[in-house]
Amino acid sequence: MASRQATQSIEGLMDEGDKALEKLDRVMKRFKRSNSTFFNGYQAARTIVDD
Repeated sequence: MASRQATQSIEGLMDEGDKALEKLDRVMKRFKRSNSTFFNGYQAARTIVDD
């Protein structure tokens, strides 16, 4: 039962993290033209590398 609750808590935290990243992505669009180097670095950091 404790592991089930922990899993549900982790899922909830992951959802919150995803929502925060979506908001940050929208904010970062402001830098696409004004500071493209910064924006491109952010985009690269947000890319998930799949082996």
